Amino acid sequence: KAPTAGDQGDIDSMDYLFLGDFVDRGSFSLETVCLLFALKIRYPTQIHLIRGNHEDPTINAIYGFRDECRRRLNEDTDEPESCWNKFNRVFEWLPIGAVIEDRILCLHGGIGGSINTVKEIEAIERPLHVAQIPQTPDEQQVTDMLWSDPSENDSVQGVTLNETRDPDGTGRIVKFGPDRVADFLKANKPLSMIIRAHECVMDGFERFANGKLITVFSATDYCGHHKNAGALLFVRRDLTIVPKLIYPVERTLNTWDQTNLQQRPPTPPRPVPRQRRLGEDDNEG
Repeated sequence: KAPTAGDQGDIDSMDYLFLGDFVDRGSFSLETVCLLFALKIRYPTQIHLIRGNHEDPTINAIYGFRDECRRRLNEDTDEPESCWNKFNRVFEWLPIGAVIEDRILCLHGGIGGSINTVKEIEAIERPLHVAQIPQTPDEQQVTDMLWSDPSENDSVQGVTLNETRDPDGTGRIVKFGPDRVADFLKANKPLSMIIRAHECVMDGFERFANGKLITVFSATDYCGHHKNAGALLFVRRDLTIVPKLIYPVERTLNTWDQTNLQQRPPTPPRPVPRQRRLGEDDNEG
């Protein structure tokens, strides 16, 4: 709902696209996912949900959602008809990508080293069970779309190991360089941009590949101690992008599950871009 909107907000004139990771980490996954599902039912042509890597029972069994369902719903999550299992069956039907006006590709993770065309994404069948260890080219494509990240900066090209997410160096989770972005967009005209989520960025959004890819992250103060801003991206009718920043507020109550965070530390934020670090250093001098 826009601050200047009336009681009904702006839902009649706007479409909303959410880029996945609707559950885990915080203490209110149930409220979040139920609200999103309710909005999707009420406004089916204006609310759009794509799948993130946490919309997967293997992952959200580890990072908090299963425990939350067990604790708050007093249910046996091992039961096939538990709410936790039902949520995850719905997740298997979520699309894994979206295209805005034939120009902007939206994914949760990225294109990794295996995604070369939009048609490959369109060909993925649902319901989709995510393989934890990809054994086939198709399974690797799904892993790339859900888990891959851009390289640390525009100078690191090609496909490289993702040491943060794949510390064993198996090569299943990778980083992709700006050349991969440029080649993908060139091969899939009239696409001109990729928007993705998946990584905490300190300013809420961050440009990559000379502005051809944007990472957006809407959770402020990630895990209760990163103090990062969040952001939404407003896509104008001419398809220019306007970031809307959300700043963290001082909290007296930390709603992140600290026990879970200690057992399973979060992926750290992306490194602050070198250009911004240099500007900060100059200001300090």
